[in-house]
Amino acid sequence: MNKQKLICRAARIEDDIAGIAKYVHLTDPYIYPEITRDCESADWVALFTDCYETKGDIFYYENIKVIELEGKIVGIACVIPCGKRFTFAESAVIPMSIEQGVALTRKKYFEPLFKENIKYRGYNITNICIEPTLRGRGCGSILLDYCIESCNGAEIHLDVIKSNTAAIALYKKHGFEIRTEYFGFSGGNEMVLCHHMILAESKQQSKKQEGEAKMIDIHGKSISLRTMTQKEMRALWRKYEPENESDYTYNEEEADRLYAQSLEHSEWNAVTGIFTKTDEIIGSLTFERIVYSENRCDISLFLANEGYRGKGYGTEAVMLAKKYAKETLGLKRIYADVSSNNARMKAVMKKCGFQNTKTYKGDMPDGSDRLVYFALL
Repeated sequence: MNKQKLICRAARIEDDIAGIAKYVHLTDPYIYPEITRDCESADWVALFTDCYETKGDIFYYENIKVIELEGKIVGIACVIPCGKRFTFAESAVIPMSIEQGVALTRKKYFEPLFKENIKYRGYNITNICIEPTLRGRGCGSILLDYCIESCNGAEIHLDVIKSNTAAIALYKKHGFEIRTEYFGFSGGNEMVLCHHMILAESKQQSKKQEGEAKMIDIHGKSISLRTMTQKEMRALWRKYEPENESDYTYNEEEADRLYAQSLEHSEWNAVTGIFTKTDEIIGSLTFERIVYSENRCDISLFLANEGYRGKGYGTEAVMLAKKYAKETLGLKRIYADVSSNNARMKAVMKKCGFQNTKTYKGDMPDGSDRLVYFALL
Protein backbone atom coordinates (compact mmCIF):
# COMPACT_ATOMS: atom_id res chain seq x y z
CA MET A 1 0.00 0.00 0.00
CA ASN A 2 1.37 3.40 -1.01
CA LYS A 3 0.55 5.69 1.92
CA GLN A 4 1.16 8.73 -0.25
CA LYS A 5 -2.02 7.80 -2.11
CA LEU A 6 -4.11 7.94 1.09
CA ILE A 7 -6.32 11.02 1.28
CA CYS A 8 -8.58 12.11 4.16
CA ARG A 9 -11.49 14.44 3.47
CA ALA A 10 -15.05 15.33 4.43
CA ALA A 11 -17.75 13.08 2.99
CA ARG A 12 -19.75 14.32 0.02
CA ILE A 13 -23.38 13.81 -0.90
CA GLU A 14 -22.32 12.06 -4.13
CA ASP A 15 -20.02 9.55 -2.40
CA ASP A 16 -20.51 5.78 -2.45
CA ILE A 17 -23.20 5.61 0.23
CA ALA A 18 -23.40 1.81 0.17
CA GLY A 19 -19.67 1.62 0.92
CA ILE A 20 -19.95 4.09 3.79
CA ALA A 21 -23.00 2.22 5.13
CA LYS A 22 -20.98 -0.99 5.19
CA TYR A 23 -18.21 0.58 7.28
CA VAL A 24 -20.67 2.09 9.76
CA HIS A 25 -22.24 -1.34 10.23
CA LEU A 26 -18.81 -2.89 10.87
CA THR A 27 -17.96 -0.45 13.69
CA ASP A 28 -19.85 -2.29 16.43
CA PRO A 29 -20.50 -6.05 16.81
CA TYR A 30 -23.56 -5.45 19.02
CA ILE A 31 -25.48 -2.44 17.71
CA TYR A 32 -26.05 -2.78 13.97
CA PRO A 33 -26.54 -6.56 13.80
CA GLU A 34 -29.73 -5.94 15.79
CA ILE A 35 -31.05 -4.16 12.69
CA THR A 36 -29.63 -6.62 10.14
CA ARG A 37 -26.68 -8.95 10.20
CA ASP A 38 -25.82 -8.20 6.58
CA CYS A 39 -23.75 -5.01 6.36
CA GLU A 40 -24.47 -4.78 2.62
CA SER A 41 -28.16 -5.66 2.59
CA ALA A 42 -30.49 -3.52 0.48
CA ASP A 43 -32.60 -2.67 3.55
CA TRP A 44 -29.59 -1.42 5.54
CA VAL A 45 -28.29 0.64 2.61
CA ALA A 46 -31.74 2.15 2.01
CA LEU A 47 -32.07 3.07 5.70
CA PHE A 48 -28.58 4.53 5.87
CA THR A 49 -29.09 6.50 2.64
CA ASP A 50 -32.06 8.31 4.21
CA CYS A 51 -29.93 9.08 7.29
CA TYR A 52 -27.01 10.25 5.12
CA GLU A 53 -29.23 12.73 3.28
CA THR A 54 -31.13 14.05 6.33
CA LYS A 55 -29.80 17.09 8.17
CA GLY A 56 -29.89 16.55 11.93
CA ASP A 57 -29.34 12.80 11.66
CA ILE A 58 -26.18 11.50 13.29
CA PHE A 59 -25.15 10.00 9.93
CA TYR A 60 -25.83 13.14 7.89
CA TYR A 61 -23.00 13.35 5.38
CA GLU A 62 -21.61 16.58 6.87
CA ASN A 63 -20.81 14.66 10.08
CA ILE A 64 -18.73 12.02 8.27
CA LYS A 65 -15.03 11.96 7.39
CA VAL A 66 -13.56 9.45 4.96
CA ILE A 67 -10.16 8.12 4.02
CA GLU A 68 -9.65 6.96 0.45
CA LEU A 69 -6.97 5.03 -1.37
CA GLU A 70 -6.58 5.66 -5.09
CA GLY A 71 -10.03 7.22 -5.21
CA LYS A 72 -11.83 4.45 -3.28
CA ILE A 73 -13.19 5.01 0.23
CA VAL A 74 -11.48 2.56 2.60
CA GLY A 75 -12.56 3.91 5.98
CA ILE A 76 -14.86 6.35 7.76
CA ALA A 77 -15.46 8.18 11.04
CA CYS A 78 -18.24 10.39 12.39
CA VAL A 79 -17.39 13.70 14.05
CA ILE A 80 -20.46 15.22 15.68
CA PRO A 81 -20.59 18.51 17.60
CA CYS A 82 -21.55 18.18 21.26
CA GLY A 83 -24.36 20.16 22.86
CA LYS A 84 -26.66 19.61 19.86
CA ARG A 85 -29.60 17.27 19.48
CA PHE A 86 -29.36 14.53 16.88
CA THR A 87 -31.68 11.82 15.64
CA PHE A 88 -31.30 8.40 14.09
CA ALA A 89 -33.52 7.45 11.15
CA GLU A 90 -36.49 9.45 12.41
CA SER A 91 -37.24 10.76 8.93
CA ALA A 92 -36.31 7.55 7.16
CA VAL A 93 -38.64 5.24 5.29
CA ILE A 94 -37.93 2.07 7.27
CA PRO A 95 -38.43 -1.29 5.54
CA MET A 96 -40.76 -3.51 7.55
CA SER A 97 -38.13 -6.25 7.77
CA ILE A 98 -35.88 -4.07 9.94
CA GLU A 99 -38.45 -1.79 11.59
CA GLN A 100 -38.31 -3.59 14.94
CA GLY A 101 -34.51 -3.65 14.94
CA VAL A 102 -34.30 0.08 14.22
CA ALA A 103 -36.70 0.91 17.06
CA LEU A 104 -34.78 -1.32 19.47
CA THR A 105 -31.40 0.11 18.48
CA ARG A 106 -32.65 3.66 18.69
CA LYS A 107 -33.91 3.10 22.25
CA LYS A 108 -30.99 1.01 23.54
CA TYR A 109 -28.08 2.86 21.96
CA PHE A 110 -28.79 6.10 20.15
CA GLU A 111 -31.08 7.77 22.70
CA PRO A 112 -28.56 7.30 25.55
CA LEU A 113 -25.78 8.49 23.23
CA PHE A 114 -27.68 11.64 22.31
CA LYS A 115 -28.46 12.42 25.96
CA GLU A 116 -24.79 12.11 26.86
CA ASN A 117 -23.73 14.15 23.84
CA ILE A 118 -25.89 17.08 24.98
CA LYS A 119 -23.90 17.23 28.24
CA TYR A 120 -20.46 17.32 26.62
CA ARG A 121 -18.63 20.22 25.05
CA GLY A 122 -16.50 20.06 21.94
CA TYR A 123 -16.93 17.07 19.63
CA ASN A 124 -17.74 13.37 19.80
CA ILE A 125 -15.93 10.96 17.46
CA THR A 126 -17.88 7.78 16.71
CA ASN A 127 -17.95 4.92 14.19
CA ILE A 128 -14.28 4.78 13.28
CA CYS A 129 -13.76 1.96 10.80
CA ILE A 130 -11.01 0.94 8.36
CA GLU A 131 -11.33 -1.66 5.60
CA PRO A 132 -10.41 -4.95 7.36
CA THR A 133 -7.73 -5.85 4.78
CA LEU A 134 -5.93 -2.54 5.45
CA ARG A 135 -5.92 -2.60 9.25
CA GLY A 136 -2.60 -2.46 11.04
CA ARG A 137 -1.00 -0.30 8.33
CA GLY A 138 -1.47 3.16 9.83
CA CYS A 139 -4.71 4.11 8.06
CA GLY A 140 -6.65 4.41 11.33
CA SER A 141 -3.98 6.67 12.77
CA ILE A 142 -4.05 8.93 9.72
CA LEU A 143 -7.85 9.15 9.76
CA LEU A 144 -7.97 9.82 13.52
CA ASP A 145 -5.41 12.61 13.14
CA TYR A 146 -7.57 14.15 10.43
CA CYS A 147 -10.65 13.97 12.66
CA ILE A 148 -8.77 15.56 15.57
CA GLU A 149 -7.51 18.31 13.31
CA SER A 150 -11.05 19.02 12.07
CA CYS A 151 -12.12 19.78 15.67
CA ASN A 152 -9.88 22.87 15.75
CA GLY A 153 -8.47 22.28 19.23
CA ALA A 154 -11.79 21.65 20.99
CA GLU A 155 -12.27 18.91 23.59
CA ILE A 156 -12.98 15.52 21.99
CA HIS A 157 -14.93 12.54 23.37
CA LEU A 158 -15.21 8.95 22.25
CA ASP A 159 -16.42 5.60 23.60
CA VAL A 160 -14.81 2.22 23.05
CA ILE A 161 -15.42 -1.35 24.18
CA LYS A 162 -12.77 -2.29 26.75
CA SER A 163 -11.92 -5.52 24.94
CA ASN A 164 -10.94 -3.54 21.82
CA THR A 165 -7.36 -3.15 22.98
CA ALA A 166 -6.00 -2.19 19.56
CA ALA A 167 -8.37 0.79 19.34
CA ILE A 168 -7.62 1.87 22.91
CA ALA A 169 -3.88 1.77 22.19
CA LEU A 170 -4.45 3.93 19.09
CA TYR A 171 -6.50 6.49 21.04
CA LYS A 172 -3.94 6.68 23.85
CA LYS A 173 -1.21 7.17 21.26
CA HIS A 174 -3.08 10.26 20.07
CA GLY A 175 -3.44 11.70 23.57
CA PHE A 176 -6.85 10.39 24.68
CA GLU A 177 -7.24 9.46 28.35
CA ILE A 178 -9.77 7.11 29.98
CA ARG A 179 -12.13 9.16 32.17
CA THR A 180 -14.88 6.68 33.06
CA GLU A 181 -15.60 2.97 32.79
CA TYR A 182 -19.12 1.61 32.54
CA PHE A 183 -21.27 -1.30 31.42
CA GLY A 184 -23.90 -1.33 28.74
CA PHE A 185 -23.39 1.58 26.34
CA SER A 186 -22.72 -0.58 23.31
CA GLY A 187 -26.14 -1.58 22.05
CA GLY A 188 -27.48 -1.57 25.59
CA ASN A 189 -25.63 -4.84 26.26
CA GLU A 190 -25.18 -4.74 30.04
CA MET A 191 -22.40 -7.34 29.91
CA VAL A 192 -20.13 -5.19 27.73
CA LEU A 193 -17.59 -3.06 29.62
CA CYS A 194 -16.77 0.22 27.89
CA HIS A 195 -14.46 3.21 28.31
CA HIS A 196 -15.28 6.87 27.83
CA MET A 197 -12.13 8.66 26.64
CA ILE A 198 -11.35 12.35 26.29
CA LEU A 199 -8.71 14.35 24.46
CA ALA A 200 -8.54 17.54 26.49
CA GLU A 201 -8.43 20.95 24.83
CA SER A 202 -5.16 21.77 26.61
CA LYS A 203 -3.49 18.67 25.15
CA GLN A 204 -4.67 19.59 21.68
CA GLN A 205 -3.22 23.08 21.97
CA SER A 206 0.07 21.61 23.15
CA LYS A 207 0.06 19.16 20.26
CA LYS A 208 -0.67 21.94 17.80
CA GLN A 209 2.18 24.07 19.15
CA GLU A 210 4.57 21.11 18.96
CA GLY A 211 3.60 20.35 15.40
CA GLU A 212 3.45 23.78 13.79
CA ALA A 213 3.96 23.34 10.07
CA LYS A 214 7.50 24.24 9.06
CA MET A 215 9.23 24.67 5.75
CA ILE A 216 11.91 22.00 5.56
CA ASP A 217 15.21 22.69 3.81
CA ILE A 218 18.05 20.23 4.56
CA HIS A 219 21.25 20.22 2.53
CA GLY A 220 23.62 17.28 2.04
CA LYS A 221 26.63 16.51 -0.12
CA SER A 222 24.78 15.41 -3.27
CA ILE A 223 21.12 16.15 -2.53
CA SER A 224 18.81 18.27 -0.43
CA LEU A 225 15.41 17.62 1.15
CA ARG A 226 12.93 20.46 1.06
CA THR A 227 9.22 21.21 1.11
CA MET A 228 7.87 21.05 -2.44
CA THR A 229 5.89 23.59 -4.42
CA GLN A 230 2.83 22.46 -6.37
CA LYS A 231 4.82 22.69 -9.60
CA GLU A 232 7.56 20.48 -8.15
CA MET A 233 5.02 17.92 -6.92
CA ARG A 234 3.59 17.71 -10.43
CA ALA A 235 7.09 17.34 -11.93
CA LEU A 236 7.87 14.48 -9.54
CA TRP A 237 4.76 12.46 -10.41
CA ARG A 238 5.16 13.24 -14.10
CA LYS A 239 8.52 11.42 -14.15
CA TYR A 240 7.49 8.68 -11.70
CA GLU A 241 8.04 5.09 -12.95
CA PRO A 242 7.23 2.46 -10.29
CA GLU A 243 9.54 -0.53 -10.15
CA ASN A 244 6.75 -3.10 -10.12
CA GLU A 245 3.85 -1.30 -11.84
CA SER A 246 3.75 -1.03 -15.62
CA ASP A 247 0.32 0.60 -15.92
CA TYR A 248 1.01 3.88 -14.08
CA THR A 249 -0.33 6.98 -15.84
CA TYR A 250 0.33 10.52 -14.66
CA ASN A 251 -2.79 12.25 -13.31
CA GLU A 252 -2.40 15.95 -12.59
CA GLU A 253 -5.56 16.11 -10.49
CA GLU A 254 -4.19 13.31 -8.29
CA ALA A 255 -0.83 15.11 -8.00
CA ASP A 256 -2.62 18.29 -6.90
CA ARG A 257 -4.65 16.38 -4.32
CA LEU A 258 -1.46 14.89 -2.88
CA TYR A 259 0.07 18.35 -2.76
CA ALA A 260 -2.96 19.79 -0.94
CA GLN A 261 -2.85 16.91 1.52
CA SER A 262 0.86 17.48 2.16
CA LEU A 263 0.10 21.06 3.19
CA GLU A 264 -2.93 20.17 5.29
CA HIS A 265 -1.17 17.48 7.36
CA SER A 266 2.39 18.85 7.41
CA GLU A 267 2.60 18.97 11.21
CA TRP A 268 2.43 15.17 11.50
CA ASN A 269 3.04 13.95 7.93
CA ALA A 270 5.76 16.17 6.45
CA VAL A 271 6.47 15.50 2.76
CA THR A 272 9.79 16.64 1.28
CA GLY A 273 11.15 16.45 -2.23
CA ILE A 274 14.61 15.01 -2.92
CA PHE A 275 16.57 17.45 -5.11
CA THR A 276 19.97 17.15 -6.80
CA LYS A 277 22.56 19.93 -6.69
CA THR A 278 21.18 21.14 -10.03
CA ASP A 279 17.77 21.51 -8.34
CA GLU A 280 16.20 18.59 -10.22
CA ILE A 281 13.52 16.77 -8.25
CA ILE A 282 14.23 13.03 -8.21
CA GLY A 283 12.10 11.59 -5.42
CA SER A 284 10.34 12.10 -2.13
CA LEU A 285 11.01 11.44 1.55
CA THR A 286 8.13 11.71 4.01
CA PHE A 287 8.27 12.05 7.80
CA GLU A 288 5.14 10.07 8.71
CA ARG A 289 3.15 9.80 11.94
CA ILE A 290 5.29 12.27 13.88
CA VAL A 291 4.33 11.67 17.53
CA TYR A 292 6.17 14.07 19.82
CA SER A 293 4.74 12.55 23.00
CA GLU A 294 6.45 9.26 22.05
CA ASN A 295 9.60 10.82 20.55
CA ARG A 296 9.15 8.92 17.29
CA CYS A 297 8.28 9.08 13.61
CA ASP A 298 8.26 6.86 10.52
CA ILE A 299 9.86 7.64 7.19
CA SER A 300 9.04 6.51 3.67
CA LEU A 301 11.18 7.03 0.60
CA PHE A 302 10.88 6.63 -3.14
CA LEU A 303 13.00 7.65 -6.12
CA ALA A 304 11.09 8.62 -9.23
CA ASN A 305 12.57 6.16 -11.71
CA GLU A 306 15.42 3.76 -12.46
CA GLY A 307 17.67 6.58 -13.59
CA TYR A 308 18.00 7.77 -9.99
CA ARG A 309 18.18 4.40 -8.23
CA GLY A 310 21.38 2.69 -7.14
CA LYS A 311 23.39 5.94 -7.04
CA GLY A 312 23.45 6.58 -3.31
CA TYR A 313 20.70 9.20 -3.31
CA GLY A 314 18.40 7.05 -1.14
CA THR A 315 21.11 6.41 1.46
CA GLU A 316 21.96 10.09 1.73
CA ALA A 317 18.28 11.04 1.98
CA VAL A 318 17.73 8.65 4.89
CA MET A 319 20.85 9.91 6.70
CA LEU A 320 19.65 13.50 6.29
CA ALA A 321 16.23 12.45 7.59
CA LYS A 322 17.77 10.85 10.69
CA LYS A 323 19.74 14.00 11.42
CA TYR A 324 16.69 16.24 10.97
CA ALA A 325 14.49 14.00 13.15
CA LYS A 326 17.04 14.12 15.96
CA GLU A 327 18.33 17.68 15.83
CA THR A 328 15.29 19.62 14.61
CA LEU A 329 12.27 17.55 15.62
CA GLY A 330 13.90 16.36 18.85
CA LEU A 331 12.89 12.74 18.34
CA LYS A 332 14.68 9.63 19.61
CA ARG A 333 13.32 6.81 17.44
CA ILE A 334 12.69 6.39 13.73
CA TYR A 335 10.96 3.57 11.87
CA ALA A 336 10.49 2.49 8.25
CA ASP A 337 8.42 -0.21 6.52
CA VAL A 338 10.19 -2.08 3.70
CA SER A 339 9.02 -4.87 1.38
CA SER A 340 10.99 -8.09 1.71
CA ASN A 341 11.35 -7.98 -2.10
CA ASN A 342 13.03 -4.56 -2.07
CA ALA A 343 16.71 -5.53 -1.86
CA ARG A 344 17.92 -1.99 -2.51
CA MET A 345 15.90 -0.47 0.31
CA LYS A 346 16.97 -3.20 2.71
CA ALA A 347 20.58 -2.36 1.87
CA VAL A 348 19.88 1.35 2.45
CA MET A 349 18.39 0.60 5.86
CA LYS A 350 21.46 -1.46 6.85
CA LYS A 351 23.89 1.25 5.67
CA CYS A 352 21.98 3.85 7.68
CA GLY A 353 22.09 1.90 10.93
CA PHE A 354 18.54 0.49 10.96
CA GLN A 355 17.70 -2.98 12.26
CA ASN A 356 14.82 -5.22 11.17
CA THR A 357 12.78 -5.65 14.37
CA LYS A 358 9.48 -7.11 13.11
CA THR A 359 8.20 -9.03 10.10
CA TYR A 360 4.56 -9.19 9.00
CA LYS A 361 4.05 -12.11 6.63
CA GLY A 362 2.37 -11.33 3.30
CA ASP A 363 1.37 -7.84 4.45
CA MET A 364 2.46 -5.88 1.37
CA PRO A 365 0.20 -5.36 -1.70
CA ASP A 366 2.36 -7.70 -3.81
CA GLY A 367 2.12 -10.45 -1.18
CA SER A 368 5.66 -9.93 0.12
CA ASP A 369 6.48 -9.57 3.81
CA ARG A 370 6.44 -6.14 5.49
CA LEU A 371 9.72 -5.62 7.32
CA VAL A 372 9.72 -3.01 10.10
CA TYR A 373 13.10 -1.31 10.49
CA PHE A 374 14.08 0.75 13.54
CA ALA A 375 16.94 3.03 14.56
CA LEU A 376 17.74 4.99 17.70
CA LEU A 377 18.69 8.61 17.11
